[in-house]
Amino acid sequence: MMKKWFFRTLVTLCLIIGLGILFMFGAAFYLESDHARHLIRNQLNKSISGQITWSKVRISLIRGCIEVDRILIQSPSREPMIALDRIFAQVSWRALLSGTILVEKAEVTRPVVHVRIGEDGTLDISNAFKSPRKKDPGLPEEENGVPFPFNVKIHQFQIADGSFHFSSVVQGETERAIFEKIHFSLNDVDLAQKSGNVKANLGECKIDMAGIRTGWEDFVIEARVEKGAITPVKAHVESNLLTLHLLGDGRELWEDPVIDMDLRIETALGDIRKTFHLRRGFSGPVKIMMQAKGKVSDPRVNMVLSFGGGRIYDVDTEAFTFEGILSDRVVTLTAKGVKATYGNAALSGTVDLKKAFPQGFLSANRNIDAAVYRVTAALDHVNLKGIPLGATLLDGDLQSEVRIEGSGITPANLDAKVKVSLSVTGKTRIAKKIPANFSLNAHAALSGKNAEVDHFELRMGETTLAGT
Repeated sequence: MMKKWFFRTLVTLCLIIGLGILFMFGAAFYLESDHARHLIRNQLNKSISGQITWSKVRISLIRGCIEVDRILIQSPSREPMIALDRIFAQVSWRALLSGTILVEKAEVTRPVVHVRIGEDGTLDISNAFKSPRKKDPGLPEEENGVPFPFNVKIHQFQIADGSFHFSSVVQGETERAIFEKIHFSLNDVDLAQKSGNVKANLGECKIDMAGIRTGWEDFVIEARVEKGAITPVKAHVESNLLTLHLLGDGRELWEDPVIDMDLRIETALGDIRKTFHLRRGFSGPVKIMMQAKGKVSDPRVNMVLSFGGGRIYDVDTEAFTFEGILSDRVVTLTAKGVKATYGNAALSGTVDLKKAFPQGFLSANRNIDAAVYRVTAALDHVNLKGIPLGATLLDGDLQSEVRIEGSGITPANLDAKVKVSLSVTGKTRIAKKIPANFSLNAHAALSGKNAEVDHFELRMGETTLAGT
């Protein structure tokens, strides 16, 4: 009797397993058929405003593979939005039994994405996936689902030979950005461990937006993430506007990130002028070197801008450097030795951001109008005769200094004091070239949109004009 019960149970289990296997393989074969493709496509297209089509599906349950060819997603107006030649994915059944979705290999081949923003500001790709049916306002909101029970690992994922086309209509003009030869890869990714390798090559780019025409020939960025830390990240950009190199690492990315970055940028004022359609003459090489260390909420940043000499606003200018240091939320600015055809210039100052960002730069507790600044700008030995201003009536030497101390950035919260010192030694351009030696000293207070002169003194020879 016991043997007979055991035999019946075994036969029943074998039949259930056999039927399950037959059903799975039958379902796989059915999904590859034209009937299933039309049925699924029609159901999908009924639920969205756009349209989705594909040519063929291939499924291998034994290998854990699925492959879909020639997918096309169209907007409600039947304009192509996403098109790709092939999607392939292979998962491990063995890993799934241990609670891990392991993607052995996945690939998206030659995707082409079109994103358009109309003159009314609507995004066509979002409209395509809206349901054509209006939601009943009486239905309750969907609750958040349960936590995802599986870890996800990806051995190899790549997007090969992709392109991205963006267009926007602004005041009747079409602006465009085109990215070609896009390659993207993920390797050895473990979401639970927050680790993996990522590499992106954005290939060629052409941008024609807001009157700016630029782009690049090569843009590569790669990084290794290990337990939430980037060690290291590398980036390289080569374009007709600039060359950029970035090397560094970051830790605690999901809390208060800690960074150690080195950035180098090389460009030329002539290329900037062409890109932004500037009218006045600009030329000369520019190099920017920046180092950033510490927590992003309160980093230490050193920046040096070096101008190799050339022309700025059609004025011959010798080489100079501009330095900026951010430490303990205080910015220190220095520009010395700026020598041009018509004179020399200097700039120095500090901007204290401690009260503006009392809890660091990442905190929502911020008030930019609480910034406290002290800036001094000076001109020395400026040749008035050489300045290309047709209205000037003076030939001589100008020296001036302007000091600004206060707080507030927006006009409504401005609270600052201004000191101006100016002196001219020379002659007028009118008949007989009357001597014109004078000096000016003035103190003013700026509060909101109001300006009040506290002290005013003008001296011309033996004549003095003063007021408060």
